[in-house]
Amino acid sequence: MRTLRIMMGTLSASLLILSFLAFAPQQHTHHQATHHGGATWHATWLNHPESLAQAEDLATAIVVAQVTKVTQAPDIVPQTKGDAAQGQPKDGTHKELPKREGEAAVQHGAPDAKVANDPLRQLPNQRISFKVLQSLKGDVGETLRLFHTGNDTQFIEGDPPYKAGEIYVLFVQPRQHEAATYRVISPEGRYQVVDGKLQPMVTEGFAAQLEGTSVDSLAAELAR
Repeated sequence: MRTLRIMMGTLSASLLILSFLAFAPQQHTHHQATHHGGATWHATWLNHPESLAQAEDLATAIVVAQVTKVTQAPDIVPQTKGDAAQGQPKDGTHKELPKREGEAAVQHGAPDAKVANDPLRQLPNQRISFKVLQSLKGDVGETLRLFHTGNDTQFIEGDPPYKAGEIYVLFVQPRQHEAATYRVISPEGRYQVVDGKLQPMVTEGFAAQLEGTSVDSLAAELAR
């Protein structure tokens, strides 16, 4: 089994340290098991709110929204020093990031990357379209476009694939370098709504304690 360590981050310090387990189906958290099995990136997120209040502070908007469409976006293709040496033009979509020995440094939320010894070479990602059903904080309009790392078979643990028709409570921030596009603050910022009740993506911390909470109860708590 090959292990590839990837460092991902944003200027807002949503950095992840990831281990890609090639072709290794994983036993996910209780809710992830409802999605397709596949190769999973194990991540430590720098945005790791320890309370609902912290998650609310990190989010510029909190919405209840239904998935209307999942679109596969072009892979984020890291640029190596070798690519530059071969004369590949820099068109403003790549920039140099600090090198970590034996790791790939990838800019999460932007197609900016530099890779060292990276057999993966490409980072799949999607854009998820939502119909906003209710706004609990902020105003993103009637629809929401979400950046999501991975696809149906390769994804970050705690952030599994979305499917059309699913309903979520999402704590989101604007995605840098891409207008009118958002991303979740962390796995603690994503909850599927089933029969009006929250199902968190993680099994630890305050998010796990919200399992079974009604959307109305969450809205009331956020309004305090």
